[in-house]
Amino acid sequence: MALDLDREPEGDRWEKWIGGVIAPLPLAAWGLYWIITRHAVLRGRGGPTVLEGGGAVAAGLTVLFLALCLHFHYFWGLNESATMRRFHPYGKALALLGLILSLSYTTWSLLRLFIA
Repeated sequence: MALDLDREPEGDRWEKWIGGVIAPLPLAAWGLYWIITRHAVLRGRGGPTVLEGGGAVAAGLTVLFLALCLHFHYFWGLNESATMRRFHPYGKALALLGLILSLSYTTWSLLRLFIA
C-alpha cells in the first residue's frame, strides 16, 4: 500500500478501511493529544525534543493533517459513493495545504529551539 497522492487510489475494500480508517486513527489520536495538552515530545537520535504551546499545537496539527490525507486518499477515494469519490481530491488538497502550513510552523518552532 504505497501513498501516491497525485494518482487515483487503487485497491479493494480492505485497503479502503486499512488505509482510510485504521492507519489514520492512531495518527489522529496522537495529533489531538498534542493539541489538547499543548505538549509534544519528538524523539530523535540526539535525544527527545520538547515543544510547548504553539509549537506543540502545530506539530499536532501536522500529524492530524497527515491522518486526514490518508483518510481522504483511501477512504473517500475508494468509496462506492460517486459523490465521495468526486470530492476526494478537494479534501486531499485541503489536507495537504494544512499539512504544509502546519509543518512550516513546526519547523520554525524547532529552529527557534535550536537557535536559542
